[in-house]
Amino acid sequence: MVGADRYSNPDEDLPQDFGERRADYYRDLGQTMVAQAFIARLKGKTTAGLHRLDAALPGNRQVRLLWRGRNRISLSHPEPLPAPPDLDAVKAEIERRWPATDLLYLLKGPAPRTGFLEQFKPGPAAILLG
Repeated sequence: MVGADRYSNPDEDLPQDFGERRADYYRDLGQTMVAQAFIARLKGKTTAGLHRLDAALPGNRQVRLLWRGRNRISLSHPEPLPAPPDLDAVKAEIERRWPATDLLYLLKGPAPRTGFLEQFKPGPAAILLG
C-alpha cells in the first residue's frame, strides 16, 4: 500500500546490535548522544543560514518579497547557464554508440525507468563516458 511505510516501526530499521553499539554508531555518524547539544548545534546552523539569507536577500535582484497574495516570495527566471564544455563530446559519443538517438530523448524518456543517469559521474567527458 502506497505510503504505508510512514507507519513502520523505526526499531526495525536499526542495526540488530544498536543497543550495544549505540555510542559507536553515533560517533561514526559524527553525532552527539546529548540531545541538548544536538539541538544547540542545529539551532546554530539554522540561525547562521538565516543570517546569510538576510544579508544576501536585499542585494539579490532576482528575489522579491511581496506584501500581498498567497506566494510572498517571487523569483525571477534565471539567465540560462552556458553549455558545459564537454557537452558536445557527450553528444558525439552517444551518437557514436547509438546512432539517431537524441540526448534529450535519453534524459527525458527511458532514463528514469532504466537507471541510465546513474552511469554518469561528475568530471570530464572521458570519465562520464567510461
